[in-house]
Amino acid sequence: MTTTPETEPPKGRLLRAIDATVAQLWSWGPLYLLIAISPGLALWPLLRAPALRFVVKNDLTIGQRYEVLAAIAASVVATTAAYVAIWRRRRRTEPELGLGASFAATNRWAFVLLAGPLLIGLSAVRIEVKHPVFTSFLMAAVTALAMVFFYRALGLKRFAPPEDPFVPARDGRLARGVFAAGLLGYCALLCWFSLLDHRNLATTVYDLGIYDNLVWQTAHGHFLDCSLIRGGNHMSAHFDPILLLIAPLYLLYPHAETLLVVQTLWLASGALPLWLSARRRLKNEWMATILTIVYFLYPALHGSTCSTSTRWR
Repeated sequence: MTTTPETEPPKGRLLRAIDATVAQLWSWGPLYLLIAISPGLALWPLLRAPALRFVVKNDLTIGQRYEVLAAIAASVVATTAAYVAIWRRRRRTEPELGLGASFAATNRWAFVLLAGPLLIGLSAVRIEVKHPVFTSFLMAAVTALAMVFFYRALGLKRFAPPEDPFVPARDGRLARGVFAAGLLGYCALLCWFSLLDHRNLATTVYDLGIYDNLVWQTAHGHFLDCSLIRGGNHMSAHFDPILLLIAPLYLLYPHAETLLVVQTLWLASGALPLWLSARRRLKNEWMATILTIVYFLYPALHGSTCSTSTRWR
């Protein structure tokens, strides 16, 4: 005789409690566990910077793997303590709030921690060159997490009328301030990295030395002359009269560092038309600011800024 759901004997109180607990854990538990281990996965490479290249290659030693497990365990303990503290605080105003409901509500915002390990992976040297597909996946995941988080944080409407696809920014002045701070911070950080790379003797004659020579000569009246190339003039290989705009800077500071700073500022300036276009199309200054922040986080932009210290053009 087969047993159907209608003829099954009723479950006891213990079994019903177990089923309810499993169902509740399944609703928020997997996401919570991923969030709980994320800080440990992000912090361990930061504390062991030389080991970052082994993380990307999945070539850790046995000792390093134990260290990662210890970092994950500590992360789970700390995250759980934070979740419980949030639950206890919320119970002051919501006495009936259960632990599972509080964890699920906290997951709604804490999921942004999942971006931590992804950003650490993107910080690996030349990852965009050695692993372009993996880099694209990491960037897509970070972008998706950021978009969902800011969508919730800014309280945008889920469905808006066609004539007004986005809600205007609540505080446009603050959005513009965040954009300006991001632009200035990117310029300062990447200029510092480029100059550090140069002063650590990581730059060479090709092509930074050539451009340093020809810009100096152009600034002193010898248009595109260069004593380091065949023929003595850069037009034998390239024609770049735009260097006339840079040449006056060499009258103020005639050093290769000038070119590195100009290169960084030039690449960063792409954020300005991006922000203006996004603000006009999306009709929301916060969304435009978020889009430019994603632009600043793009690894290929960092690689173009720093790796071309040896090949300036």
